[in-house]
Amino acid sequence: MEKRILVVDHDPLVLFTLHAALEKLGPELKTETAHDCAEAIEKAGREIFDLILLDIRLPGMGGIALTRALKTLSPEAVVIWFTYHDSRAVAVEASNLGVYRCLQKPMWIADIRQVVREALDAAAAQHQTQDNSPG
Repeated sequence: MEKRILVVDHDPLVLFTLHAALEKLGPELKTETAHDCAEAIEKAGREIFDLILLDIRLPGMGGIALTRALKTLSPEAVVIWFTYHDSRAVAVEASNLGVYRCLQKPMWIADIRQVVREALDAAAAQHQTQDNSPG
């Protein structure tokens, strides 16, 4: 089953690197990139994403507000944040918004791939549990 991933960052090198790294996880993963909040919202308005990775320090509305907007468009999406600026306030906000993980930049590709696998596996297990629950 195909999984759709959206990566949002204003740094073209980060987008290129993450796109290449995630595409190598397998042909069932399709990765889209967005360089700003407006592009991310536009893409999320056209298709549902299973996983969204985003920098919380984005120009414009910022990653936290973007997370809220994207969760209305792809409510089942697992969200992973990354930032140079880890803080208690970020951790609290991540918890309030149901963010799966907040990664500290700089990030190792192997770590990102592992977290993405774990996040997609956790989401699949949650969907299976919901599908099997009495309705």
